Amino acid sequence: LATLHGSDATPAQRHSEHAYLWRKMITVATILFAFGAISFVKSFVRAFDCINVAGLDDEPQRFLVSAPEIECTSDDTESDYPLIKEYSTLGLLAFGATYTLLWLSLGKSHMADYAGVHYLSFIADKFQDAYYYWQMVIVTRKVTLTACFVLFPQVIAVLLSACVVIISLGMQIAAEPYEDSGTNWTETLSLAVQLFMLVA
Repeated sequence: LATLHGSDATPAQRHSEHAYLWRKMITVATILFAFGAISFVKSFVRAFDCINVAGLDDEPQRFLVSAPEIECTSDDTESDYPLIKEYSTLGLLAFGATYTLLWLSLGKSHMADYAGVHYLSFIADKFQDAYYYWQMVIVTRKVTLTACFVLFPQVIAVLLSACVVIISLGMQIAAEPYEDSGTNWTETLSLAVQLFMLVA
């Protein structure tokens, strides 16, 4: 890098090095987003997960499940809940914007003539060309399952999650998006095991 930024480096060499570093940064950021999506959403959604508790005057009060000492009310000026809710909302909006941007960038990368060497090609290289976007489908499934268990009571969460897994299993069997047949078979078995665990 120091050599390329020296006086002997040509503009083409500098451009090539900058493009390489940019690709690496995008790759790392995308991997962190894809693998951290569940943790991000779980953290942001917790602010909306409140439970009703009977108060002293028999009037129900709502408290955060993740922090029972915080009441879910916006009326109390001394409460931390309005700030927590505001930050969580901003976090969800930022996550949604990043998610949408990644979808659009992946589509643009696929449609470009140089898609095979584009910044996001590593996301789609294990899938068939028609299913280049499938990694985002997997992220959507995982985020949806996480939100179900955070936002809903256990029985409803299990029912909703089972529906999500059944739909995902049907899509996986119909599409077989991976290039390798063994990976398709493994993914199908993984979804089947998830369904059995939910039923159990």
